[in-house]
Formats: sequence, C-alpha cells, structure tokens
Amino acid sequence: MRRGPITLLQTPVAGLHLTKTCPAGPASPAGTNLPAAAFPERVVPARRIPGSDMTQTDRDRRRGHRARPPRLLLCVRPLVLLLGAIVSSLAGGCGSGDPAPRPAGAQPQGPPPTSVILGTVVERSIRPEIRVIGTVEPDRQTTVGAEVAGVVERFDLREGDRTVRNETIIAQLRTSDREIALREAAAALARAEAEREKLRRGYRPEEIGQRRAEVRERRALMEQGQKDLERSRDLHDDGAISIQQLQRDESVYLAARSQYDRALAFLAEVEAGYRQEDVAKAEAEFHQAQATRDRIQDELAKTTILSPLTGYLVKKHVEAGQWVDKGGRVADLVDLTTVRIVILIAERDIGQVRIGDTATIVVDAYPGRTFTGRVSHIVPQADLQSRAFPVKIEVENPAGAPLRGGMLARTSLGVGSTRPTVLIPKDAVVRRGDRELVFLVNGQTAVQREVSTGRAFDGFLELVEGDLRPGEPLVVTGNEGLRDGAPVMAVKAGAPAQSGPPGAPGGRR
Repeated sequence: MRRGPITLLQTPVAGLHLTKTCPAGPASPAGTNLPAAAFPERVVPARRIPGSDMTQTDRDRRRGHRARPPRLLLCVRPLVLLLGAIVSSLAGGCGSGDPAPRPAGAQPQGPPPTSVILGTVVERSIRPEIRVIGTVEPDRQTTVGAEVAGVVERFDLREGDRTVRNETIIAQLRTSDREIALREAAAALARAEAEREKLRRGYRPEEIGQRRAEVRERRALMEQGQKDLERSRDLHDDGAISIQQLQRDESVYLAARSQYDRALAFLAEVEAGYRQEDVAKAEAEFHQAQATRDRIQDELAKTTILSPLTGYLVKKHVEAGQWVDKGGRVADLVDLTTVRIVILIAERDIGQVRIGDTATIVVDAYPGRTFTGRVSHIVPQADLQSRAFPVKIEVENPAGAPLRGGMLARTSLGVGSTRPTVLIPKDAVVRRGDRELVFLVNGQTAVQREVSTGRAFDGFLELVEGDLRPGEPLVVTGNEGLRDGAPVMAVKAGAPAQSGPPGAPGGRR
C-alpha cells in the first residue's frame, strides 16, 4: 500500500485560520508517510478583538506580522513528526514498504573474533611446600631492671636508639648517699685490719721486757716480805712482838707473792702471744668490714645501668627524676642480629618438618625481596586450641634491610622430596566470583575449563584440580571478557590483543 507524504498547510483567511490535510500524493524521500484520512480538514474560528470588526489575524497581517498558528497545532506538530519518523523507519524509506533484498548465499553475520595471546600448560619437578604466615621475633629480648633502689638522675636514650653490650649507659641513679656510706665502710675496714695485724704479730719485744722486769721486781718484793715474815716469827716466839705485828708481816708477804705470781702469768702470756680466739675474732671483724665496703662499692657501681646486649632500646619504663625500686623495670631491649620467624604448623603437616629444613620468607616492608632461613626449633607441645605446633626459623638479619620484631612474615617451608607438578600461567586464570576459570583454544573457539590452583612458582600456579594436560594452549591475554564457545584469533606475544569490531580498543586492561 503506497503512502504519500503528509503536508500541513496554514492558510490565513479573513475571519478564519484553516489547517488543511492534503490528499496523499507521490512519495517524497524527505516526506512523512502517513494516511491522509488521519488528518481531516478542520476549521478553527479566529479570535476577534473586542470593540472591533477585525480579528487578531487581520490586525497582524496589516501590521506586517506573520500569522501565528493555534496553540493546539503547536502541541500536535512534534507528536506528528515523531510518529511520521517511526512509520518511515518501519516502511524502509523511499516510499516502499518492502525491505532491501539480501544477496543470494549470504550468511547471518556474528560477533568478530577476539584477539588473544596463548600460553602453555607445563610440568615441573617441585618440592612440596607448606605456606603459613608467621611473626618475626628477636633472637633475644630482655627487660632491664634496677639492681638497686634510687632516684633516676639521667636517662638520655630514646626508643629506637642502638645499644652496645656493657658500653651504652641506659640510666644513671643518684650516687651521693652511697659515696658517703663507702667512706664510712673504708674507715671501719682500716680499723679492723690494724687490729688483725696487731694480733697476728703478737707483743713487741719492749712489752715482753717490761713484763720480765715487772716479774723481777715482784719477786724481789716477795723475797723481802718472806724474810720479814721469818724475822717476825722469831721475835714473836721470843715474845718481842705481838701477834698482830706477826700477822701484818705475814699479810705483806702473801700480797707480794700474789703480785709476783701475777707478773709471772703476764710474762708467760706475753711471751706466748695473743690467744687464737682473739686472733680469729679480729680476722672475722676485718672480713666483715671488708664485705661492707665491697657491698657499698657494688651498689655504687650498679647505680650506672649498662646495656646487657647489643641491640635496640624499644621501650622506656622510667624517666629522669623518678624513684625506681630494686628490681623495678627500666627499659626493654631487643637483639636483632639474628631473628626468628615463629610459625604454627598443623598437626597433619608437623611430621614432615625437620630441623634444618630451608624456608623462604617475604615481608611487606621489602616488596620483591626474599629472605632465607632454616628451621632451628620444633616445639613438641601443640597449642590446645588450634592443635598447631610452634616452629622457629632462624634468619640472619641483613644490615641493609633489617627485619624487625612483630613483622608479618609470609613463609614457604619446603618439606619432603621433589615431585612432578602441573603448572599453568597465572595470567591464564580468570576469577569470577568463587570460581577459577581458564580458556583453551580449540581451532578458533574458546573452551572454558574450571580449575583450582594452589602455590605460585615464578609466574605459574600449581594446578590442584582441573582437566588440563602439559602442552595444552591457554589464553593468557584477552581472556577477561571471554565466554565458552566465543570465537578467538591467536596473535603473537607483543601484538595488541583486540576484542570487538576492527578499530575498537581491546586487549587486557
């Protein structure tokens, strides 16, 4: 059925504004094809000017103005044009409703092939590994305590400062009170030492001579008293003296004899020297005074708190001016010359771990750098909650990139002997949700396979589950948007991979 173009005529007439639908005519390439009956002729009365015989249209024409179409036509015109465009597109244009004929033998056109780069499934002999996350710990760490009580006079170090064993001063306590006590102890020691030496040497010759002279003197007095007593006895017998005189002479003799005996005893003591008990007592008092002095000297030395190891100060517990008790904490130190990586090995794997096994460690602080260590300790007691056994790996800490305590260490621990392992390029794996997919190429068609991967080895991933064989080609570039059965075209590595129509950007992003 032929449809002619629709032409809208606006003819200003005195008193009337006509909108007329023309009959269908020949098709026009630029026309709008609509049925003529869809637009019947309508007569719209013109609006008159109050108080005059003229209409608004007549006045506008006299003034040189163009006639304005009615408001209803202004609203209908866009809808008519839109409807005409829709009908024209359905009719196929050029006044004909028949579509353009398809060339004989032509096939329906599908999506263009996606340019991809291929990799290969390989097989290598690899030693099994246990991969766990551990923690870096210092080889040695200690909390320095005060061996004596006192006031902290100086504490100049800060967290992170390096310390040297028996050289770096951690803190200095006040020493004035102990210096005074040390002088007192030194004086007491000197006195005790002099007394001990005196008793060890015994009496001097002069003292012995004096004692001997005293003995001779007392003996002479005794002998004189004895003679006087004998004469008085004779006189008493003759009745020349009274009994009282005789008794008085006898008392004098007895006193002289007693003094002579005492002098003999003193002389024997002096000649024999001091008693062993006195010498032992003096020796003990000397050692006591010496110990008191040494104790105060030791306390005085301990007021200077030295670093017990070469490492770093990581925490301060006191500051200058604070009182610290004996045994109180002063600072925490760590030795990072050698560090240990502490990992937890599951019960099912602990039987494969041996002392000396090699481990590789990676930390986030040094991307791309690998540290090597060896298993040094296997703790035979498992954690009762996780049922995992602590294993310690010893690592020599390099000076250029030091490992620090508390770092997260991703550890790969090689166990057992090597075994053949199928590996796939890591770029071949596409993760969609919880699924891991790879795409093989069969002719020029992508074939989807679901896989499960494990450890990474130099750009490859271990194939844990999946039907893949060594040598099979896998898509490694251009596989993000692939679907099973999609057409593909393999290109050489280095050529830009394209997806979509020619000229459209493609490849991995």
